[in-house]
Amino acid sequence: MRVYILPVGETTVFLKATGPRPLIEQQSDVIDEFAASVRLESAQSGSPAPGSVLRWQIPDDWIVDSPRPMREVTFISGEKARCWITLLRGDGGGRLANTNRWLGELGVDPISTQQLDDLPVKKMLGGDATVIEGEGTYSSMSGPSREGWALIGLIRLLPDRAVFIKLVGPAHEVEASRDSLMELVSSLEVVR
Repeated sequence: MRVYILPVGETTVFLKATGPRPLIEQQSDVIDEFAASVRLESAQSGSPAPGSVLRWQIPDDWIVDSPRPMREVTFISGEKARCWITLLRGDGGGRLANTNRWLGELGVDPISTQQLDDLPVKKMLGGDATVIEGEGTYSSMSGPSREGWALIGLIRLLPDRAVFIKLVGPAHEVEASRDSLMELVSSLEVVR
């Protein structure tokens, strides 16, 4: 018998392969491949996460990951890319400080206020969100350095809070997820 415990989003899937021991041992590679391929289809829900003031549409090719501290939601996009939404009261530390912190996570030099004002914008939640992009060696508080990673982030300041969206992963996965990210951004709504 082989048993797999697979945390998938907010759910845990238990997979058990039973049968004669020689058969299970002979087919172990096939069973392992099957277990590694298990994915739950994400519900295309516009309902917010419990307690969230936001509602969104989950991109078709993304799944919701398990809850994380300080995040409204975390999505899995590809093998290693992750996207998350964070809400903070007030300006959340400001656009410039957050932009430079994100760029610093990639080893990219900080930018000035003028350079920040020259960054592209994307319509989000009824106004303009600053779009931050970078590529380099990604280092965060929660893991080893990762070469060839990229980031696309958006910062939208609302009257009483700041909304941060951050997509991070291997550069090719981030680029492949760009359209899905923009679909997510376009779908965002404040619900209360």
